[in-house]
Amino acid sequence: MFTELHDAGVLSLTDDGCIVSRRMLRDEELRREAEVNGARGGNPKLLEGVNPPLNPPGYPAPDVRQNQNQNQIQNTNTHTHPNGARKGAEVGVLTDWKKSDLTDDAKLIERFREAVAAGVIPDSEAMRLRFVAEAERVLSAKGVRNAAVMFVANVRKGLPDRLTDADEDRGRARLKRMRAGNVNDAAEQLAAKLGGVS
Repeated sequence: MFTELHDAGVLSLTDDGCIVSRRMLRDEELRREAEVNGARGGNPKLLEGVNPPLNPPGYPAPDVRQNQNQNQIQNTNTHTHPNGARKGAEVGVLTDWKKSDLTDDAKLIERFREAVAAGVIPDSEAMRLRFVAEAERVLSAKGVRNAAVMFVANVRKGLPDRLTDADEDRGRARLKRMRAGNVNDAAEQLAAKLGGVS
């Protein structure tokens, strides 16, 4: 069998008759070549250096950059949301959230209204879907110790788009259930009202 493999060129033999890996021989040859080149200082194109100087000409000194960063931070704190409300006003509103605020449909919609009133997110059907879908995403996330804290942090960021199609599908299904529940509650209230009249 070895002679067949040798004749087919699958394996190689040394002069001593030992089977060797041609790939390992090539790799060892390349390693030795790199060792020799490294002893000479490495790639001659890189000997001059690849990193730019610390402060290239025309670039502001570190203390000026720090002042610019502080100004940028202050500007982001007074950022206004597209619906006109001042972002940052939400800090007093989006507090004391519990996991039950995410699991209970009525509480979740109430929290959505609070976030809209605070100007954190705009009032739209698409944002309502993202809000509910984000709640579903956070609730189903593995390894999350405090889902409410994670959810509030994402709401304060304006609900960045991290949702998968599955998250949106769960959110859409939950919104449907919410609406169906509201219709059923309204029907029961109407029936009670009509029942009391007769």
